[in-house]
Amino acid sequence: MTPLRTATVVVVSLLTALLAACGAKDELPKVTAQAPTTVTPFVPSPLVVTGLEYAFGIEGQAAPGIQTITFKNA
Repeated sequence: MTPLRTATVVVVSLLTALLAACGAKDELPKVTAQAPTTVTPFVPSPLVVTGLEYAFGIEGQAAPGIQTITFKNA
């Protein structure tokens, strides 16, 4: 490595380290979150799946937990 190339690598490394050290912790945004006071329970609606030939149609929305699923063969 030539002396000029070595000096360039050293200068760039020092500048990078200096710029990284300039960030202050006070610049980060302060996040304050409050828990919701009321919780609305999720009531799953029945899920109806209709099968026709090689296609399926779904009525309703899948939900976590136990749910009633009805399959109709059309």
